[in-house]
Amino acid sequence: MTATIDSILTKVRRYNPQADADLLRRAHAYATEKHAGQTRRTGEPYIQHPVEVVNILADLYMDTPSLAAGFLHDVIEDCGVSREQLAADFGDEIAGLVDAVTKLKLVDFERRDPEAAEAARVAGCSTSTMHVRLFRGRRRIQSDSTAKAPARPLTSPVATPRSAP
Repeated sequence: MTATIDSILTKVRRYNPQADADLLRRAHAYATEKHAGQTRRTGEPYIQHPVEVVNILADLYMDTPSLAAGFLHDVIEDCGVSREQLAADFGDEIAGLVDAVTKLKLVDFERRDPEAAEAARVAGCSTSTMHVRLFRGRRRIQSDSTAKAPARPLTSPVATPRSAP
């Protein structure tokens, strides 16, 4: 089943009844507007990727700012939104999470900027960077799962647990 903003809000309310649903709806609407007309290699609307990322983050019981950043994580890189504009629209915390994810994507630890790579490693001890690392890992899992989707349905049966002897 494909996640939607409503299914995500239902999931979030189960573990965080005080979650700011208006903020999450606003982040989703903003990302939907900014990604309008963009599609993934699979042909699906691009916005489905951030929605699935947030669905995974909600499975991990992430806080509201992290979920909002999940919806917004590609708007700086792919939609021409500046960090300053994002901060004006969503606050410094969310803009900082989105900006950090964007910068992690741009840092090439192998060859481009060893000083920036070392700074990123040192910053890895901060709480917000740990959120970003977790967020990036979940984002990569979601991207990989859509990129590796089988072209046809699997034909092997589902494995069943063995009973104890």
